[in-house]
Amino acid sequence: MLGDARTLTASPAPSQSHHKGLNDRLRGSLSALAILMRLADQERGRSPQNVLFVRAALRTSLDRNNLAEFIDTLSDLTSRYPLTATDILPAPPTPARLKRAKEIHQSLCAPCHDEPDNEVERPAYNLFMQAKAISVTEFSARMIIGVRGDRVTGLGNPLNDEYLASLIAYYRSAQQ
Repeated sequence: MLGDARTLTASPAPSQSHHKGLNDRLRGSLSALAILMRLADQERGRSPQNVLFVRAALRTSLDRNNLAEFIDTLSDLTSRYPLTATDILPAPPTPARLKRAKEIHQSLCAPCHDEPDNEVERPAYNLFMQAKAISVTEFSARMIIGVRGDRVTGLGNPLNDEYLASLIAYYRSAQQ
């Protein structure tokens, strides 16, 4: 979410359709935020934060197009709820990982991500370029939540932790 919000404030500004897609994705992400915060608090054994208030504040900031406030609130949340992806990070680019990732990329990712249609609201970014342009934490989060399944797997990420670790190592180490 923080990366999408920062993209909305970037220069040059995203196209009108891309702006709408990012805004829609942020609004959709807000719907799951409360439950994710509660689960994270529960996993850490701490008292639940005022999740509904935080979500309402974020929604209000977005409704008012106050992206600075939205980004500040999200920045605070990312410090209180850091990504803990120890099963996939760090992922050294071993020969076996790179080989596996290349096969996964060619069969599942390349059709949409190698030559993305940047005119749509939610383009499928070139993953090699994106891996170099954003932090490893943000890229990893995007890989964890961004990969979607099919009718069989539903909306869950069909890739296991090792496959995700392999892909992250592959994209970040590629010389493309």
